[in-house]
Amino acid sequence: MKPKSQFGLPQLITLLFQSRLDFFSEGKIWHLRSTPLINKRNLMLAGLDHLHRRTTTFSQPTGLMLEPANVCNLDCTGCWTNDSKHKARTHYLSVQHFEKIMKDLGDYLNVIWLWGWGEPFLNKNIYQMIRMAREKNIVVISSTNGNVTWDEQEAEELVKSGLSKLIFAVDGMNQETYSKYRIGGSLQKILDNIRLVVETKKRLGSVLPLINMRMLVMAHNEHQTDDFVALGKSMNADIVSFKTMCDYRKGDLNADFPKNKKYLRYNLETLRDPAANQEHYYCYRP
Repeated sequence: MKPKSQFGLPQLITLLFQSRLDFFSEGKIWHLRSTPLINKRNLMLAGLDHLHRRTTTFSQPTGLMLEPANVCNLDCTGCWTNDSKHKARTHYLSVQHFEKIMKDLGDYLNVIWLWGWGEPFLNKNIYQMIRMAREKNIVVISSTNGNVTWDEQEAEELVKSGLSKLIFAVDGMNQETYSKYRIGGSLQKILDNIRLVVETKKRLGSVLPLINMRMLVMAHNEHQTDDFVALGKSMNADIVSFKTMCDYRKGDLNADFPKNKKYLRYNLETLRDPAANQEHYYCYRP
C-alpha cells in the first residue's frame, strides 16, 4: 500500500465520514466499503506510525503477506526454493494456522498477498483460506507460475472463492524464451490455464479474480514487451504488467538484467558497491 496517498487528508475524511477506503496495491486502486470502526481506528493509528516513522507501532498490520507453500514445481534460475538446503524445510500453510491469523488480525487487515517464494496453488487448501479472508472483506491477491493442473471444477472453485486478483507469471512469447528463466515450465500450459479461468469467469458471470498477465523483464525477453501487451489483450486479461528483477539470482548478476533502464530497479554500476548504497531509506513494508 502507498502510505502517502492512503493516509492523506482527503482519504482520512472519506474514511471517517463515508466509511470508505481506497488504496493502491499491485497496480490497482482497490475500493473498500462499509469499513468497520475497529478497522478505521487501526488505519488512523497506522497513519500516525507512517507519519512519525515509528519502529514500535501503535497499529496492527493493515496488510499481510503469507506464503501458502514454500515448495515449487519449477526451478527458476533466480529462485532458491528448490535449493537442496531449502528442500529439507518444505511446509504448507494449514487452514488451522490461517484461521488463527484471521482471528488475531482479520479485523485490521485490508489486503492479503497470498504468495512468497513457492507456488501458492500447490496448497490444495488455498481456496478455503481465500474464502475465509474474503468473508472479512479483505482484498486477496495471489500469484502463480500457471504450471498447475487445473480442470473446469478447480477453475470454478478458484472463481467462486472470491479471489480479488490473480497474477500469472508469463515471462516470454515462445517456449524457448520462456524456459530460459522458468526452467521446467510450459508456456502452453500457463496460457491454457489463463484461458480456462477467463472462460470460467465469463460462464459464472464473475468479474473476479482480475487476471494480471505479468512479464518479468530480463535481457533475453525485453525485445518482446510490445508483443506481450498485444498477447494480453488478445487473451482478455484485465491487466498486463511488467516486473523488474530483484537481486536474487544465482551466478553472474549483470548478465540477466535488461538493457532498457525503465525495467531496472537498480543502478548496476553501484549495485555491488556497498558504500554507494548507504543513503538513508525508510521501509514502509518491513
